[in-house]
Amino acid sequence: MWTEPTWLLPASTGGHLEVPHRHVEEVDGDEQALGVFIANSRSRRARLAPERIAELSELGMPWE
Repeated sequence: MWTEPTWLLPASTGGHLEVPHRHVEEVDGDEQALGVFIANSRSRRARLAPERIAELSELGMPWE
């Protein structure tokens, strides 16, 4: 099973995943490119494992 990144539900966005492509979250002093992660996941959806799609969907991933 995939372990979700700790920054996937950012407090700075109110806990949702609809963020601009350039959105970056700072977690424990490290910058995490959340916007890029979401954009890449959307564009690679057809190649993602069904389990990962289900997990991201459960977190509220905006696929469109």
